[in-house]
Amino acid sequence: MHCSAKYFSLALVLSSVGLAGAQGVFFSEYIEGSSNNKAFEVYNGTGAPIDLEDYVIERLNGGSTTPTLRAFTGMLADGDVFVIANASADPAILAVADVTSDLTFYNGDDFLGLYEVSGTDTTLIDGIGERGVDPGTSWPVGTGATAEYTLVRMAGVTQGNTVWAGAGDTEWDVYPQNTFSYLGYHGLALPIISNIVLNPANPSPLDAVSVSADLSDNGSIVSAELAWGLTSGSLTNTIAMSLSAGSTWTTDSAIPAQLVNTDVFYTISATDDEANVSTTPEQSYTVLPLASLSPGDLVVSEILQNPNVVSDAVGEWFEVYNATDNAIDLLGLTFNDNGVNTFTVDVSVVVAPHDYAVLGLNGDTMLNGGVTLDYVYPGSYNLGNGADAIIILEGATEIDRVEYDGGTAWPDPTGASMYLLDLNSDNNVGANWSTSTTPFGAGDLGTPGGAAPSAPSILSVDRDILAPIDTDVVTVTADVVDDGTLVSVDLIYTIDGGADNVVAMSLPARAIYTGVIPAQADGSIVAYRVEATDDNAETTVSDVFGYTVEALGCADITVDLRTQDANEVPVNLNAVVQVCGIVTVGHEFGAAGPACVENSTGAMAIYGPTGSPFIGDATAIGDEVEVIGVLTQYNGLSEVNVTSINVISSGNPVTPTVILGDGMNEATEAMLVTMENVVFDTPGVQPITGSGLNFTAMVDGTFPILVRVDVDVVGVGNSFTFPAGPTSVTGIVGQFDSSAPYDGGYQLQVRNQGDVPIGAGNLPPAIAGLSNDPGYPDDTDIVLVTATITDSDGTVSGATLHYSLNAGADNTAVMSASGDVYSALIPVQSAGTVVAYYVTATDDMSDTSTSQTISYTVTAPLSCLPISDVAADDANGVALLVGSTVKVCGTVTAGTIFDASGPVYIEDGTGGAAIFSGDVVGMNLQPGDQIEATGVVSNYNGLTEISSNPMVVVTGSGPAPVGTLVPAASITTPAIVESLESTLVRIENVVFPTSGQVTIAGSGQNYTCTADGEVFTVRIDRDIAYEIAAVPDQFILPAGPVTLTAIVSQFDSSAPHDSGYQLLVRFQSDIAEALPAPALSVVRVAGDIQLSWDMVSGATSYNVYRSSTPYGGFTLLGSTASTSYTDTGAVVLGKRFYLVTAAN
Repeated sequence: MHCSAKYFSLALVLSSVGLAGAQGVFFSEYIEGSSNNKAFEVYNGTGAPIDLEDYVIERLNGGSTTPTLRAFTGMLADGDVFVIANASADPAILAVADVTSDLTFYNGDDFLGLYEVSGTDTTLIDGIGERGVDPGTSWPVGTGATAEYTLVRMAGVTQGNTVWAGAGDTEWDVYPQNTFSYLGYHGLALPIISNIVLNPANPSPLDAVSVSADLSDNGSIVSAELAWGLTSGSLTNTIAMSLSAGSTWTTDSAIPAQLVNTDVFYTISATDDEANVSTTPEQSYTVLPLASLSPGDLVVSEILQNPNVVSDAVGEWFEVYNATDNAIDLLGLTFNDNGVNTFTVDVSVVVAPHDYAVLGLNGDTMLNGGVTLDYVYPGSYNLGNGADAIIILEGATEIDRVEYDGGTAWPDPTGASMYLLDLNSDNNVGANWSTSTTPFGAGDLGTPGGAAPSAPSILSVDRDILAPIDTDVVTVTADVVDDGTLVSVDLIYTIDGGADNVVAMSLPARAIYTGVIPAQADGSIVAYRVEATDDNAETTVSDVFGYTVEALGCADITVDLRTQDANEVPVNLNAVVQVCGIVTVGHEFGAAGPACVENSTGAMAIYGPTGSPFIGDATAIGDEVEVIGVLTQYNGLSEVNVTSINVISSGNPVTPTVILGDGMNEATEAMLVTMENVVFDTPGVQPITGSGLNFTAMVDGTFPILVRVDVDVVGVGNSFTFPAGPTSVTGIVGQFDSSAPYDGGYQLQVRNQGDVPIGAGNLPPAIAGLSNDPGYPDDTDIVLVTATITDSDGTVSGATLHYSLNAGADNTAVMSASGDVYSALIPVQSAGTVVAYYVTATDDMSDTSTSQTISYTVTAPLSCLPISDVAADDANGVALLVGSTVKVCGTVTAGTIFDASGPVYIEDGTGGAAIFSGDVVGMNLQPGDQIEATGVVSNYNGLTEISSNPMVVVTGSGPAPVGTLVPAASITTPAIVESLESTLVRIENVVFPTSGQVTIAGSGQNYTCTADGEVFTVRIDRDIAYEIAAVPDQFILPAGPVTLTAIVSQFDSSAPHDSGYQLLVRFQSDIAEALPAPALSVVRVAGDIQLSWDMVSGATSYNVYRSSTPYGGFTLLGSTASTSYTDTGAVVLGKRFYLVTAAN
């Protein structure tokens, strides 16, 4: 519990001696450890809650008679303890402390007294030591003492004792100094089991159920187990549980799927490191029936009415298809014909979404022609070889009807099934059916239980150069898949409407085919398409795409690029252009860019491909370049997004153009210019924070201008110096105008300190690094304000802290100095108080500087909020708590590897959170570190963050998390991936579009990857390429399928923020090459499916997956170290496909 302290004086009346009158309230633990590791606790053993306002605690140092008295507020439950700790104690103490207090300012020769308050009377009910007596260094207690030991009240003690010598000093167990493991509880401490979650929450007959729970203990949990059964009180099945994330334990395997209306009973047991065991009361869930049907939900999709290799009496069958997104149970459905034949399904037959079930006369595959049936219907139901019907009824509702004839309008094959060509077509029209050509079983033709052969699917067609010029060779890629084997994939192109040119496309990456169109002459019109043919001779043709080849020359920047409409938008916006000239700024503005190129016709800002700047790698001031790209505009700034760049020469002279104070406009935009006679409003050394700061200045005493200093110019945490007197300023003319017409927002962007010469004259003190500790104070905190104050041309003579409460008058405090660091205190304030403060500093020449004003709002003490609560979104994908100050606690999954450009990520078992602050870069946080972070909830392009300079405290460390294994479909399903945001996941069978050593340019590189038929984005940040590659900016991508470990992140700039998800790689080891897939054998035994496979060299475990189709959607069933696995009860689920992968 968290309570507040009251500070006051009381007149103490000792009204009793010997055993205390308030039975059950007493000191239960006392810690006098090294340094500030001091704490004690009060135990409530009264049998009912107590109000802490009815008690006072006293401390007397040595033999003093002047007490320190403290009282506290709040209720203390029966059996609970109230822990009082030193504010600078070990994190293990503070983790269980209810309050910090100066009552812990003792060293072993002091008295602690616990008093009961009744009206105006205070009665001593327990004590440690003798009141008013100085024992020297300490009082002896058993084999220890009240100094440098931990004392725990013996289990048999039930009330306080006010007599110390020979009585109170015999009631304690003695432990070595700095023993903290007994703090926070008294007596037997059992593991706590909470937050039990079923997945899925409402199981159907299709669902195997995993169970998770949060487990906690004063020590550690060593094991957990789930017991389950189908009869209450008889839970004979057990499943081990393992720690999955934070404090959450999850069953190692799932409770198998059960029939509809089955009750499943279960308990969870947890054992701690002291062999204490907790078991939950028996709980249960009921397997719910699947939803009722509508006409068309279930479709007759294939019929074998006249087999050839066996007789009709054993070989007839038909297939039904589930056309919905939900599972369908055939139990209770009636199948009729137009005559007297009928049957009702009398067992559960679950058909998964978009899956098939086969019903027939005989279930023995040795007799029925080799077809595996999901249901055997009675022999009285026969399929006519001529005309007949199959009608599906749910009660009186007709779900589907097929009435076929004897060959007039319908296929009438012998020894082959007839199948529905298009599952979305009317299946009661004969023209929509065809004759099967695929053999099965003993030799008849058909595809029972699977989709009929279909034509190839061309999922996408792309080219690498959107606007080719006459020297460009164009590479075309196509994502092509088929349910069988692709025989050919061809790129077919024409030039100016001429004959087809056919290029056989190659397959360098799974499903991504590549072909090349040679360079064409200026003005050529190129049209192209992709054709794919499979082993069933079915062909699919893509749409026709095209482009016109253009020959480019160096543009006249003013005429070609800066001719604008009434809103000052380039009239040639989105045109492909070529810019030639000398680079006037290269990498100086960092990843945010831009670079600028200038020639005699003007200047242009340059950005890299798809918004990722090339400037850090490709250019330097003085380079002569030729740039090709697309003309765009961003907040009024015209720019070229580069597709190619060629450096002609280097070391060319760069000379700025001298302009007046009113000379920043469209004509000089992106030019390197110099202004003379500039006076800054804030001379001196100025810290550069955030992404950079704007400073105001006056030119010739007449023209106000903005001068911007980007953080990349000085580096994170550094400053920029402005002279006190007139100076010249050189820089790039930039623009930031967010609304049309784009005719304002011009600013001068300096490239380095040399662009602003420092002239003569006295400079005032520079105030930097102003901050408060703690960063987010509560109503028990005294706040320390610090600032670094220097004077570049003299000395600092003094500094003053100014602070106001709720916009009231300023209070002041003289700041003390330790070197260049000045500090002062703001007293404790009540919750809700808004505190605003700033600092003034004076130098030896009487010049004064005033800092920025910083404010904070005092809160009540914050406890750790579940991250799932912080991440809860509104309809636009924005966290409901945006703007709120919160505290989150968890395990680091990605530390400071992303440097200043990216957050630190943590998980707490309920979800993941991004902690964004440049301050954490220097903390060297690593995966496995336990941290607490207090900050403001914000949203950045869909990603929920804890920002606003969050206060981060490291509370411990542990093993690095390995990530949660999820199917690839989780990343492409918005409702699921949002719940995974900021968590660490693992995905198997991931294929990158390229392989080998790659260069990570700009701020990072995105790759479109595939896994199990799903397509998603994987991002490799440039910071990690610097960190982990043998050569800077290099990264290794394997050629084959890999197991990918990554953070789920998001970059979606517009509401609703439901897209833009990407997987952030942390280390090279996050991309682990997959082992070969083992050869798999599948056998049905009674109601179970038994799997076995060959051992794979180097594998330490195997992951077993199941799907309703062979093309994707595989769900992890479990992991095992053996080479076999039983999918219990899976036969009732209908046809299933299995996949086993090897891991190490």
